[in-house]
Amino acid sequence: MNDHRAPYRATSEPSQGTPPGWSLTLENIVVHRQGTPVLRGIHLHIPSGCVLGIAGPNGAGKSTLGRVLTGLLEPEAGRILVNGIPTPPRALHGRSVFLDQEPYLLRRSVAANIGYALGRQASPERIQQALAQVGLPPSMAGRSWRELSGGEAKRVALAARLIRNPPVLVLDEPTANLDDAGIAAVEAVIRRRSGRATTVLISHDLHWLCTWTDHVEHVVAGELVGRGHITLLRGPWEPSAFGSVMPLGEHGSIPAPKAPHPKAQAVLPAQGASIVGDEDSRPVHVHGRILALFHHQGRIIASCSVGGLRLWAHTIHPLPPGSPVGIHIEAQRIRFLE
Repeated sequence: MNDHRAPYRATSEPSQGTPPGWSLTLENIVVHRQGTPVLRGIHLHIPSGCVLGIAGPNGAGKSTLGRVLTGLLEPEAGRILVNGIPTPPRALHGRSVFLDQEPYLLRRSVAANIGYALGRQASPERIQQALAQVGLPPSMAGRSWRELSGGEAKRVALAARLIRNPPVLVLDEPTANLDDAGIAAVEAVIRRRSGRATTVLISHDLHWLCTWTDHVEHVVAGELVGRGHITLLRGPWEPSAFGSVMPLGEHGSIPAPKAPHPKAQAVLPAQGASIVGDEDSRPVHVHGRILALFHHQGRIIASCSVGGLRLWAHTIHPLPPGSPVGIHIEAQRIRFLE
């Protein structure tokens, strides 16, 4: 048959309808790869029915965290609790499911791929329902995996996970390589599950995550470094009279406490950066332009381009995208990660 990376076939009975989401708690999770720490003492609680976002740069440990949440990877230390009960990773199989950024399909028909997890219980009706959930037509069921585009294959792989109505669904870069129709289908899945089943979205696209999740956790170098709209600062840092600064050329410089070394990474929450209005007496540290505005918990948060840096800042001035702005930085709000 030569099936590659066949999906897990659970032995438990499939649930009907949308099940209540599980709450998941990670306590002091540690994972190494070839002696290098990938996750460093992760503590995380995901309430039942929550839509959680996980953001971070490439290589930060986001996908590894997703595999731990679904039992695909057993941590070397720490424990997982489901609804407050310590649970071995193998007990998550088939109920907390993971969709890889580039999922593989069985070398079979679309219907066989979607129904694999249910075996004989995969009725044509349920397969059609799963196709409908990802916005694919009923006629797709009879097609071969070879006939699918990359985006169609990804939607079929998502349908294969949705057919079991999992209490926890973890999606790694779910909108990557999808056209507008595919993205809309993924967003419809998230919307249907919100408040009922638990969903975790892993992405580098903080704009998208903040739109579709209840809140976002940031992973940097295997650690959770904060929640919400956060700017990652990588330096280089230079000494200053009050600590350190990160020069941004003609755009100004970001003040900070004393850096442990010139290339130290740091995080700046949006609460620590503010767009300065005409009547504001606070000093302007950097100059940039607004890329987009977001409304979050009664506040307006701007995504700004400052040279080559994308910086999040609070504002009471809803200026349109493209507007030039001056930004005040509260140095004490910057936290170094080393």
